[in-house]
Amino acid sequence: MPGQPYAYPFRMSDELRERVVAKANQEDRSINYMLNKLVEQALNQEASKEEKHHGEHA
Repeated sequence: MPGQPYAYPFRMSDELRERVVAKANQEDRSINYMLNKLVEQALNQEASKEEKHHGEHA
């Protein structure tokens, strides 16, 4: 970046930048996937607790 010598600690080629961005996006997706799985699991546990609870009163 001209005029901003301290914007980046080092110069990065376009190819390297694309690889870094792709890797970061991939990691974001896997983190989101894991979070979604955890939420899904928690909701399923709550649902099965509710079913058992209602089943006892039937």
